[in-house]
Amino acid sequence: MTLHCLVNTKKSHSDMPSTSRMFHDACVVLGVEYREYTIANFPLSQLPVLGNDDLLYRISWGQKAHTAERMMITPTCTTFYTHWESAVGTRGCSYFIHKNIGLPVIPSVPYIPVTEEDLSAAIEYLGGFPLIVKMRGGSYGIGVMQVDSLQSLRSILDYLRSLRSSILIRKYIAHRYYARLIVLGDRVIASHITYPPVGEFRTNASDSIKEKPEARVFSEDIQQIAVRAVRSLGIETGGVDLLFDENDQPYIAEVNFPNDFRYTQNVTGINIAEEMVKYLLEKQRRNTSSSLS
Repeated sequence: MTLHCLVNTKKSHSDMPSTSRMFHDACVVLGVEYREYTIANFPLSQLPVLGNDDLLYRISWGQKAHTAERMMITPTCTTFYTHWESAVGTRGCSYFIHKNIGLPVIPSVPYIPVTEEDLSAAIEYLGGFPLIVKMRGGSYGIGVMQVDSLQSLRSILDYLRSLRSSILIRKYIAHRYYARLIVLGDRVIASHITYPPVGEFRTNASDSIKEKPEARVFSEDIQQIAVRAVRSLGIETGGVDLLFDENDQPYIAEVNFPNDFRYTQNVTGINIAEEMVKYLLEKQRRNTSSSLS
Protein backbone atom coordinates (compact mmCIF):
# COMPACT_ATOMS: atom_id res chain seq x y z
CA MET A 1 0.00 0.00 0.00
CA THR A 2 1.31 3.45 -0.91
CA LEU A 3 0.23 6.92 0.15
CA HIS A 4 0.96 9.49 -2.58
CA CYS A 5 1.07 13.09 -1.29
CA LEU A 6 1.19 16.26 -3.38
CA VAL A 7 2.98 19.27 -1.89
CA ASN A 8 3.99 22.65 -3.28
CA THR A 9 7.18 22.94 -1.26
CA LYS A 10 9.07 21.05 1.42
CA LYS A 11 9.56 24.27 3.44
CA SER A 12 7.68 24.54 6.73
CA HIS A 13 6.65 28.04 7.80
CA SER A 14 6.70 27.26 11.50
CA ASP A 15 8.84 25.52 14.08
CA MET A 16 6.55 22.47 13.94
CA PRO A 17 7.11 19.56 11.55
CA SER A 18 5.50 20.02 8.16
CA THR A 19 2.21 18.30 7.38
CA SER A 20 4.02 16.09 4.89
CA ARG A 21 6.47 15.03 7.61
CA MET A 22 3.54 14.10 9.85
CA PHE A 23 2.08 11.93 7.09
CA HIS A 24 5.49 10.34 6.47
CA ASP A 25 5.85 9.44 10.15
CA ALA A 26 2.29 8.08 10.26
CA CYS A 27 3.02 5.84 7.30
CA VAL A 28 6.14 4.48 8.98
CA VAL A 29 4.08 3.50 12.03
CA LEU A 30 1.32 1.92 9.91
CA GLY A 31 3.60 0.10 7.49
CA VAL A 32 2.51 2.13 4.46
CA GLU A 33 4.92 3.27 1.78
CA TYR A 34 5.06 7.06 1.53
CA ARG A 35 5.73 8.89 -1.74
CA GLU A 36 5.86 12.66 -1.97
CA TYR A 37 5.77 14.86 -5.07
CA THR A 38 7.02 18.43 -4.75
CA ILE A 39 4.87 19.86 -7.51
CA ALA A 40 6.80 23.12 -7.89
CA ASN A 41 9.63 21.30 -9.66
CA PHE A 42 8.19 17.88 -10.53
CA PRO A 43 7.47 17.14 -14.21
CA LEU A 44 3.77 16.37 -14.37
CA SER A 45 4.32 14.06 -17.34
CA GLN A 46 6.09 11.66 -14.94
CA LEU A 47 3.26 11.32 -12.44
CA PRO A 48 2.34 7.67 -11.82
CA VAL A 49 -0.89 5.94 -12.78
CA LEU A 50 -2.66 4.92 -9.56
CA GLY A 51 -4.48 1.67 -8.87
CA ASN A 52 -6.22 -0.31 -6.14
CA ASP A 53 -3.29 -0.24 -3.71
CA ASP A 54 -2.76 3.51 -3.94
CA LEU A 55 -3.95 6.22 -1.57
CA LEU A 56 -3.89 9.85 -2.74
CA TYR A 57 -3.97 13.11 -0.80
CA ARG A 58 -3.23 16.65 -1.94
CA ILE A 59 -1.59 18.40 0.99
CA SER A 60 -1.13 21.75 -0.71
CA TRP A 61 -3.24 24.41 -2.35
CA GLY A 62 -2.30 25.93 -5.69
CA GLN A 63 -3.32 25.43 -9.29
CA LYS A 64 -0.44 23.12 -10.15
CA ALA A 65 -1.23 20.86 -7.19
CA HIS A 66 -4.89 20.77 -8.27
CA THR A 67 -3.82 19.87 -11.80
CA ALA A 68 -1.54 17.10 -10.58
CA GLU A 69 -4.33 15.68 -8.44
CA ARG A 70 -6.72 15.63 -11.39
CA MET A 71 -4.08 13.89 -13.49
CA MET A 72 -3.34 11.24 -10.87
CA ILE A 73 -6.79 10.39 -9.54
CA THR A 74 -8.54 7.31 -10.90
CA PRO A 75 -11.77 5.48 -10.03
CA THR A 76 -9.74 2.73 -8.34
CA CYS A 77 -7.39 4.69 -6.07
CA THR A 78 -8.56 5.79 -2.60
CA THR A 79 -9.05 9.45 -1.64
CA PHE A 80 -11.06 11.63 0.72
CA TYR A 81 -13.57 12.45 -2.02
CA THR A 82 -16.99 10.88 -1.71
CA HIS A 83 -16.86 10.38 -5.48
CA TRP A 84 -13.58 10.64 -7.35
CA GLU A 85 -15.19 12.84 -10.03
CA SER A 86 -15.41 15.65 -7.44
CA ALA A 87 -11.66 16.19 -7.78
CA VAL A 88 -11.96 16.60 -11.53
CA GLY A 89 -14.99 18.89 -11.45
CA THR A 90 -15.27 22.21 -9.64
CA ARG A 91 -17.24 22.37 -6.40
CA GLY A 92 -19.60 25.28 -6.03
CA CYS A 93 -19.10 27.97 -3.44
CA SER A 94 -19.59 26.33 -0.05
CA TYR A 95 -21.52 29.37 1.17
CA PHE A 96 -24.47 28.56 -1.09
CA ILE A 97 -24.45 24.87 -0.14
CA HIS A 98 -24.31 25.52 3.59
CA LYS A 99 -26.93 28.27 3.42
CA ASN A 100 -29.36 26.07 1.48
CA ILE A 101 -29.14 23.17 3.92
CA GLY A 102 -29.73 25.42 6.92
CA LEU A 103 -26.28 25.60 8.48
CA PRO A 104 -25.28 28.76 10.42
CA VAL A 105 -23.46 30.75 7.75
CA ILE A 106 -22.18 34.31 8.00
CA PRO A 107 -24.59 36.54 6.04
CA SER A 108 -22.74 37.25 2.78
CA VAL A 109 -23.03 38.89 -0.61
CA PRO A 110 -21.09 36.62 -3.02
CA TYR A 111 -20.45 39.20 -5.75
CA ILE A 112 -19.22 42.76 -6.34
CA PRO A 113 -22.25 45.10 -6.58
CA VAL A 114 -22.39 46.95 -9.89
CA THR A 115 -24.63 49.92 -9.14
CA GLU A 116 -24.90 52.26 -6.17
CA GLU A 117 -28.38 50.86 -5.54
CA ASP A 118 -26.98 47.32 -5.40
CA LEU A 119 -24.20 48.47 -3.10
CA SER A 120 -26.58 50.23 -0.71
CA ALA A 121 -28.86 47.17 -0.60
CA ALA A 122 -25.88 44.89 0.14
CA ILE A 123 -24.68 47.10 2.99
CA GLU A 124 -28.17 47.23 4.49
CA TYR A 125 -28.58 43.44 4.20
CA LEU A 126 -25.27 42.89 6.01
CA GLY A 127 -26.17 45.25 8.84
CA GLY A 128 -23.93 48.19 7.97
CA PHE A 129 -20.29 48.88 8.77
CA PRO A 130 -17.90 47.45 9.62
CA LEU A 131 -17.99 44.81 6.90
CA ILE A 132 -15.58 42.07 5.86
CA VAL A 133 -14.34 41.65 2.30
CA LYS A 134 -12.87 38.20 1.73
CA MET A 135 -11.00 37.18 -1.41
CA ARG A 136 -11.52 33.48 -2.04
CA GLY A 137 -8.57 31.13 -2.04
CA GLY A 138 -6.40 32.76 0.61
CA SER A 139 -5.15 31.25 3.86
CA TYR A 140 -3.98 32.49 7.28
CA GLY A 141 -6.14 35.59 6.90
CA ILE A 142 -4.55 36.75 3.65
CA GLY A 143 -7.12 38.56 1.51
CA VAL A 144 -9.51 39.19 4.42
CA MET A 145 -10.14 42.92 4.96
CA GLN A 146 -12.21 44.85 7.47
CA VAL A 147 -13.91 47.86 5.86
CA ASP A 148 -15.26 50.66 8.04
CA SER A 149 -16.69 53.19 5.59
CA LEU A 150 -18.50 53.49 2.25
CA GLN A 151 -15.58 55.38 0.75
CA SER A 152 -13.14 52.61 1.65
CA LEU A 153 -15.51 49.92 0.41
CA ARG A 154 -15.93 51.61 -2.97
CA SER A 155 -12.17 51.90 -3.54
CA ILE A 156 -11.48 48.31 -2.45
CA LEU A 157 -14.23 46.92 -4.68
CA ASP A 158 -13.00 48.99 -7.66
CA TYR A 159 -9.56 47.49 -7.22
CA LEU A 160 -10.84 43.94 -6.82
CA ARG A 161 -13.10 44.40 -9.85
CA SER A 162 -10.02 45.31 -11.93
CA LEU A 163 -8.41 42.04 -10.80
CA ARG A 164 -11.59 40.09 -11.62
CA SER A 165 -11.37 38.65 -8.14
CA SER A 166 -13.89 36.22 -6.69
CA ILE A 167 -15.00 37.64 -3.34
CA LEU A 168 -17.50 37.52 -0.51
CA ILE A 169 -18.72 40.66 1.27
CA ARG A 170 -19.65 39.52 4.75
CA LYS A 171 -21.34 40.71 7.90
CA TYR A 172 -18.79 41.53 10.57
CA ILE A 173 -19.04 39.01 13.41
CA ALA A 174 -17.59 40.31 16.67
CA HIS A 175 -16.43 36.91 17.86
CA ARG A 176 -15.12 35.88 21.26
CA TYR A 177 -13.04 33.07 19.82
CA TYR A 178 -12.37 31.01 16.73
CA ALA A 179 -12.54 27.22 16.59
CA ARG A 180 -10.96 24.71 14.23
CA LEU A 181 -12.72 21.34 14.13
CA ILE A 182 -11.09 18.50 12.18
CA VAL A 183 -13.71 16.26 10.59
CA LEU A 184 -12.86 12.75 9.47
CA GLY A 185 -15.67 10.65 8.10
CA ASP A 186 -18.76 11.20 10.21
CA ARG A 187 -17.12 12.59 13.33
CA VAL A 188 -14.91 15.35 14.69
CA ILE A 189 -11.63 13.78 15.72
CA ALA A 190 -9.90 16.86 17.19
CA SER A 191 -10.63 20.51 17.83
CA HIS A 192 -9.15 23.59 19.42
CA ILE A 193 -10.00 27.24 19.98
CA THR A 194 -7.95 30.40 19.66
CA TYR A 195 -8.72 33.85 21.06
CA PRO A 196 -8.22 36.98 18.94
CA PRO A 197 -4.90 38.69 19.61
CA VAL A 198 -4.81 42.33 20.61
CA GLY A 199 -5.14 44.67 17.62
CA GLU A 200 -6.16 41.97 15.10
CA PHE A 201 -9.68 41.03 14.00
CA ARG A 202 -8.46 37.97 12.06
CA THR A 203 -8.10 35.20 14.64
CA ASN A 204 -6.28 32.87 12.24
CA ALA A 205 -4.03 35.49 10.66
CA SER A 206 -0.35 34.61 10.32
CA ASP A 207 1.20 33.94 13.73
CA SER A 208 -1.97 34.95 15.59
CA ILE A 209 -3.13 31.32 15.43
CA LYS A 210 -0.48 30.63 18.07
CA GLU A 211 -2.20 33.01 20.51
CA LYS A 212 -3.62 31.15 23.53
CA PRO A 213 -4.71 27.97 21.71
CA GLU A 214 -6.74 25.57 23.84
CA ALA A 215 -7.97 22.06 23.16
CA ARG A 216 -11.75 22.03 23.25
CA VAL A 217 -14.31 19.21 22.86
CA PHE A 218 -17.56 20.67 21.57
CA SER A 219 -21.13 19.59 22.10
CA GLU A 220 -22.66 17.04 19.77
CA ASP A 221 -24.75 19.78 18.12
CA ILE A 222 -21.66 21.83 17.25
CA GLN A 223 -19.81 18.74 16.05
CA GLN A 224 -22.69 17.84 13.75
CA ILE A 225 -22.59 21.33 12.22
CA ALA A 226 -18.94 20.70 11.33
CA VAL A 227 -19.60 17.20 9.98
CA ARG A 228 -22.50 18.39 7.80
CA ALA A 229 -20.43 21.34 6.56
CA VAL A 230 -17.73 18.96 5.32
CA ARG A 231 -19.85 16.09 3.99
CA SER A 232 -22.18 18.41 2.06
CA LEU A 233 -19.18 19.37 -0.10
CA GLY A 234 -18.54 15.82 -1.28
CA ILE A 235 -15.44 15.34 0.87
CA GLU A 236 -14.75 13.14 3.87
CA THR A 237 -12.29 15.29 5.80
CA GLY A 238 -11.78 18.98 6.34
CA GLY A 239 -10.89 21.68 8.82
CA VAL A 240 -14.02 23.64 9.74
CA ASP A 241 -13.48 27.16 11.06
CA LEU A 242 -16.26 28.45 13.32
CA LEU A 243 -16.60 31.92 14.84
CA PHE A 244 -18.44 32.15 18.18
CA ASP A 245 -20.05 35.48 19.05
CA GLU A 246 -20.72 36.93 22.51
CA ASN A 247 -23.81 34.71 22.82
CA ASP A 248 -21.77 31.61 21.91
CA GLN A 249 -23.62 31.37 18.60
CA PRO A 250 -21.45 29.60 15.97
CA TYR A 251 -20.97 30.82 12.41
CA ILE A 252 -19.20 28.87 9.68
CA ALA A 253 -16.29 30.95 8.45
CA GLU A 254 -14.98 28.35 5.99
CA VAL A 255 -14.21 24.71 5.36
CA ASN A 256 -10.58 24.00 4.50
CA PHE A 257 -9.68 21.09 2.23
CA PRO A 258 -6.87 20.32 2.41
CA ASN A 259 -6.25 21.80 5.84
CA ASP A 260 -3.16 22.53 7.88
CA PHE A 261 -3.93 20.51 11.00
CA ARG A 262 -0.52 20.89 12.62
CA TYR A 263 -1.67 23.35 15.29
CA THR A 264 -4.68 21.22 16.20
CA GLN A 265 -2.51 18.11 16.40
CA ASN A 266 0.05 19.92 18.51
CA VAL A 267 -2.52 21.42 20.91
CA THR A 268 -4.69 18.33 21.32
CA GLY A 269 -2.01 15.64 21.20
CA ILE A 270 -4.18 13.65 18.78
CA ASN A 271 -2.21 12.17 15.86
CA ILE A 272 -4.46 13.50 13.10
CA ALA A 273 -2.15 12.41 10.28
CA GLU A 274 -2.19 8.82 11.54
CA GLU A 275 -5.97 8.85 11.89
CA MET A 276 -6.31 10.11 8.31
CA VAL A 277 -4.07 7.38 6.91
CA LYS A 278 -5.99 4.75 8.90
CA TYR A 279 -9.23 6.10 7.44
CA LEU A 280 -7.93 5.77 3.88
CA LEU A 281 -6.70 2.25 4.58
CA GLU A 282 -10.10 1.22 5.93
CA LYS A 283 -11.89 2.86 2.99
CA GLN A 284 -9.60 1.02 0.57
CA ARG A 285 -10.34 -2.27 2.35
CA ARG A 286 -14.11 -1.69 2.12
CA ASN A 287 -13.90 -0.74 -1.54
CA THR A 288 -11.85 -3.83 -2.35
CA SER A 289 -14.27 -6.12 -0.48
CA SER A 290 -17.22 -4.54 -2.26
CA SER A 291 -15.69 -5.01 -5.70
CA LEU A 292 -15.00 -8.68 -4.98
CA SER A 293 -18.49 -9.49 -3.70
